[in-house]
Amino acid sequence: MSRDDSARQTVRRTAASFLNLFGHNDGRRWDRSYSEGHWTFLDSVQQRPRHYVIAGMLRARGSHAASVLDVGCGTGALVPHLPGNVSRYVGIDISSEAIRICRKQYAPSAGRTFEASGFDDYKCRDGFEAIVFNEMLYYYPTRRIPGVISRACNLLKDGAGAIIVSVHDRSLKRRPVWREIRTCMSPAESMGAVDPETGNSWRVELYDVHDVACGG
Repeated sequence: MSRDDSARQTVRRTAASFLNLFGHNDGRRWDRSYSEGHWTFLDSVQQRPRHYVIAGMLRARGSHAASVLDVGCGTGALVPHLPGNVSRYVGIDISSEAIRICRKQYAPSAGRTFEASGFDDYKCRDGFEAIVFNEMLYYYPTRRIPGVISRACNLLKDGAGAIIVSVHDRSLKRRPVWREIRTCMSPAESMGAVDPETGNSWRVELYDVHDVACGG
């Protein structure tokens, strides 16, 4: 993959994220986008550095990250990198087409399920010990991010656990995204991830939540 390809991917991310500045994510638009293959690059080798960092954070938590909710899982790029301590994984995405691809690539099992659902509408009976927002929070209008984080806190088991966020460093929304998150919480860990071939880089942060104190 060339740096020109990387630049085109950045433009695609940026355009998609700014479409949601004043509205809601549109599942039908995402379905078309996945059907046309616009996001296949997310499964490429060059995207793996951020997945490696997230997987390492989950591994380090051991049994305290046994259950994971992957919000905006796309076509399941994080799944092959999940550490062995994750015994329950749920991937959700607003795009039913993305979930169809997930189920085709990674057959659902007793400990791994995929569900077509937006985060706002997602309901579960059991809480999670870790919730991952892997390069997806900037697809929300920035004013909504504190409410999204608040909802994530409420989905953690007993109001405690980890929230992990990755953001592409070239996103024009990266600063407001981090600013809005930090109105709620401070990071316990913050790491960079870089692909030397394309120059793609990400910031990955882990927030250790012990009390549901995020404002909506």
